Amino acid sequence: MKEDNKKEIEITIGSTEKEADYITRKIIEFNDNKIKEERKTEKINLILKNEEGEIFGGILSGLFFNCLRIYVHWVDEEYRNLGYGEKLLLAVEKIAREKGCELIYFSPYSFKNPEFYKKHDYRVIGIEDNFSGGYKRYYLRKYISVELKDREELKVSKEYTADDEKYLIQKYIDEFHKSKAGHDEESEEINLTLKDDKERLIAGILSKRVMEYLWISFLWVDDKYRGLGYGKKLLLELEKIAKEKGYKLIRLDTFSFQAPKFYEKLNYKLIAVEDDCPKGHTHYFFNKEI
Repeated sequence: MKEDNKKEIEITIGSTEKEADYITRKIIEFNDNKIKEERKTEKINLILKNEEGEIFGGILSGLFFNCLRIYVHWVDEEYRNLGYGEKLLLAVEKIAREKGCELIYFSPYSFKNPEFYKKHDYRVIGIEDNFSGGYKRYYLRKYISVELKDREELKVSKEYTADDEKYLIQKYIDEFHKSKAGHDEESEEINLTLKDDKERLIAGILSKRVMEYLWISFLWVDDKYRGLGYGKKLLLELEKIAKEKGYKLIRLDTFSFQAPKFYEKLNYKLIAVEDDCPKGHTHYFFNKEI
């Protein structure tokens, strides 16, 4: 049956919003069929404000099944070395444990002082060091299933606005640029699609610029067309376009029930492995220099 579907199909560069949403939805459906654990989706954001109501620190994080992912951990330079960074970290760990989390994952860059996190029992599970500018990215993990000791509570605001969240994200990006001597950030997406002779979407790849590299968000092929080389066709075309645009690095993540061996065969390098996230599954991070 599959051989009947195997024919040359031209790749379309770009996608409509509807097509991108469809690809995203199909990947989520596939994942949900493989993961039996209840999906938890909840932001856990802690904001620090001074007496004038100005933000001077915070953590942006979110539940991911049985894990907590920290995305941004930032304290203004004026307030650093006063214990606020530590208290924010301990506060979010306590909340995560109360919500049933067993693991925390965080991937800070080297300018974020990884030694600080090591002192708080975060362990390095991977290091990515092929960025320009000489900086590295550390993949950290901490088990929080053990009882946490009582600690002095930090007054943090769990009430926040979208503007508060955007402010912290921008501060993190500003810090990144400062560490890299002013690398300019540009917003760009590279999406590719494949359609059959009836213009029905059968495969697609969604990617976007993150910092200085290209991040593959989703690669999807319809069940009827899997194993026919369309995923490889899309990935190789994306690499070609990315190289022409000046990208040096492509990054992606995948799960044990998805396609880690597929990426390994196409010379993607394994950077870090997150175990039991979700429980019973393995989360892989890959990159490839192009």
